[in-house]
Amino acid sequence: MNNETNKASLHPIVVVAGYCAGASVMIVAIALALLNNISDGGMWAIAAMAAAPALMGIGIAYFMTKQPQPDASSIKSQSSL
Repeated sequence: MNNETNKASLHPIVVVAGYCAGASVMIVAIALALLNNISDGGMWAIAAMAAAPALMGIGIAYFMTKQPQPDASSIKSQSSL
């Protein structure tokens, strides 16, 4: 009997996107919770801080797609060891 569960793992790019989206949301939430009066320049600064993790995630995901992918046959041979 096989005790392994057949859960599909998340693609690494989805994980990076989730972390970057969470970071953007948390930056805005913390800034709006802590600051009482926000000027126009402050709102632009918060927007820039929220955009930074998104841009970083796009860059990381782009370079993740440029990495060479292993062959299916090499994965099967390694799993049989």
